[in-house]
Amino acid sequence: MRMHRLINILLTLEDKKKITAKEMAERLEVSIRTVYRDIDTLCEAGIPICTEAGPGGGISFMEGYHTQVKHLDQEDLIYLYLNNLGIKVERSSYLARKSDTTLRKLERDLPESEMKNLHSLQERFIVDNEPWWGEKHRLPQMDQIVQAIWQLHKLRVVYEKVDQTRTDRIIRPYGIVVKDNVWYLVGYCERSNAIRIFRCERITSCTLLNESFLYPEDFHLKTYFAVSLKEFKGNCNLQEQYAVSLVATENIFPQLKDLEYTVKKAIKSASYEICVNLFGFENALRDYWNILIQAEILEPVELRNAVQQMLVEAERRYNNHDING
Repeated sequence: MRMHRLINILLTLEDKKKITAKEMAERLEVSIRTVYRDIDTLCEAGIPICTEAGPGGGISFMEGYHTQVKHLDQEDLIYLYLNNLGIKVERSSYLARKSDTTLRKLERDLPESEMKNLHSLQERFIVDNEPWWGEKHRLPQMDQIVQAIWQLHKLRVVYEKVDQTRTDRIIRPYGIVVKDNVWYLVGYCERSNAIRIFRCERITSCTLLNESFLYPEDFHLKTYFAVSLKEFKGNCNLQEQYAVSLVATENIFPQLKDLEYTVKKAIKSASYEICVNLFGFENALRDYWNILIQAEILEPVELRNAVQQMLVEAERRYNNHDING
């Protein structure tokens, strides 16, 4: 497991002081390329590791640094690994706080001069995860989900579908996939008796159950998601996909917050060309009229013509009815 390799590298560098990549690869029974990837991972997590080429070179800690691995507990190591994977949720979540605490433990013995350099460097980078428009989708359930995944415990969740109906489900969580900043939970749903993919922002409540499960030996998350993604793309024109291209001002974005949409491009006069999924011709007219009347529909033509005709009829009714007469 990669987490064990990372720990092994830290312990080896603490013990050996300096070691070549070839020796490290032999010790870990992996390729030299894998060793360098793991070194990059540790460096990105804030651990000062140096590599020197040529005779007498090798891999070592920065002078004066001593790892705190022996003072890390199991949770520390897990969160260090998750942090490397880019799994960072709400700043107020236990997941984020634990990651910060773990990194502080590792920084404990870093020389003061290097800490000043590190803090100076941190001030030169800003990561703003808030969207340009609308509100960011919050993931308040992620602490329980992550805990359930590594402890192999079942979850009881309330899941909200696209049509806003809610169902109570018991899930055996197999893993998390993050694609284009959207989080998905992959697991076995006891309600459906099948493996399903759940969009995490649609999990409205989540309870960690005191009931464990066995992770299937023949299941591979990466393979399953790749196959599911291919099937999804192949079926993108089916019943739940109705791509509508429209032009509107930024005032429309609050109306789109619960829908799947992309901003194609900005247009003059503070307008934007947007593509949004409205789930079908009839659904668009019935459920999303408040969006349609705030925009100009470009495609599909059938929807543009229908909206135009409805507006013409409405104008005719207003013109033919004199409230004063």
